[in-house]
Amino acid sequence: MQNTSHPTADGHPAARDFDFLMGPWRIHNTRLVRRLAGCTDWEVFDATGTARPLPGGMGNYDDFIPATWKPGFVGMSLRVFNPPSQRWSIYWLDNTTGGIDPATGLLQPPVVGGFYEGVGRFDGTDTLEGRPIRVRFE
Repeated sequence: MQNTSHPTADGHPAARDFDFLMGPWRIHNTRLVRRLAGCTDWEVFDATGTARPLPGGMGNYDDFIPATWKPGFVGMSLRVFNPPSQRWSIYWLDNTTGGIDPATGLLQPPVVGGFYEGVGRFDGTDTLEGRPIRVRFE
């Protein structure tokens, strides 16, 4: 299958933006205990993950397994590349919600974007405690 991705400013095809991520990782996390609530308390925990390509250059995925945070929790990112728009859609799935919208039975909306001047920026919509919010993954 031929890669139809156009080169980015640094000369590599945009469909290969996440090649740097492939393989096993040790992950150190810092996470606000409560978001958008004026909270300044942070959880700190470690996890492991392994990123792998999807067939045909259509994207990649990785797993996320925390060592001690929320025992039994497993998550994953699914990154899908759209050649016509040259943009990525990133979905988050986990074993507590499946990443599924209970009202529709569909995957939760992704964050969408790409890399600009060496920085990945992906925007989307989400809900927090029942209210709609805008999110950015950078």
